[in-house]
Amino acid sequence: MTTVPTTPPGVQSNVSQPVPTIEHVIAAPLLQLLSEQNATLVDITSVKEPWFYGQLVEKGSGALILAMPVDQDPTERDAAARLLIAHFHGLAEYLFPAHMTATTVVNNGEDVL
Repeated sequence: MTTVPTTPPGVQSNVSQPVPTIEHVIAAPLLQLLSEQNATLVDITSVKEPWFYGQLVEKGSGALILAMPVDQDPTERDAAARLLIAHFHGLAEYLFPAHMTATTVVNNGEDVL
């Protein structure tokens, strides 16, 4: 999984969503969490790798886009979305399945994917 912030390192983000606790990220109903984070979940069909669980992109407006494989298992999708949001906010990731990892990709603040 990757998160792609569009804000250069060291520059304040346009993030308008509150920083949640890890407990809230894990326990809140997913639709509520997405709403609180100004996040939209979109289906993607072009990535078929079994290790790809999703991607989070922060738009210039501060809105978040979670791009997730269309045929993903619902439980896996739920966990991946929560992990991406936790990673975006720098929260503890050890509470998520060990086979799911998140990586931040930034190249001078430009979307590199």
